[in-house]
Amino acid sequence: MNYNELMSIDEGRLDAEWAGQACRFMEFVEAEAEANRQVDALKEKQDTVEAGRALIIRKEYEDTSRKLTEASLSQLLVQDAEVHAVKEELRQAVYQQDMVNGARKAMEHRKAALENLVIIQGRNNRADPVVAGATKAQVTQVIGQKRMAAHAVIGPSKPQTTVPATPVKQPNADSHPIGGSAPVTEVDW
Repeated sequence: MNYNELMSIDEGRLDAEWAGQACRFMEFVEAEAEANRQVDALKEKQDTVEAGRALIIRKEYEDTSRKLTEASLSQLLVQDAEVHAVKEELRQAVYQQDMVNGARKAMEHRKAALENLVIIQGRNNRADPVVAGATKAQVTQVIGQKRMAAHAVIGPSKPQTTVPATPVKQPNADSHPIGGSAPVTEVDW
């Protein structure tokens, strides 16, 4: 599996990249599950081979008068070719499991990169209008002319100011529409 190729992003086709992200991620999840299954199976195989080889070694020592200790049995198992071959298979499977696990994590980073690229591209699309065949300076000049024309028609914009509301007490109960002397907020525009 070529991990670098699967992690690459074509910035010109972000829509297609997003469409394929979930499928690619699922491929790595499946590959990771398969690698985990492979490692578990090889661990079981290693246990079985070691137990079988230990039984054979014990029987060989029973036929002789030599005493077999657990330490010497462990040493003999480490040197056994069949046990060594299974351990090598397991090492390769664990390596593959680590690689697939790392690739799945890289796909999570790829998703975050896609999100950021879409945000950046969206900002760039809104920030700089693009006209086919025009340079950025020409586009900026046309936008400036249109703003000047709009300014001449509408007039300069005035900053809006807010005036704080001041409560005013009514002098008597008769002047208040409901009756009583409740404070009224009066704003002077």
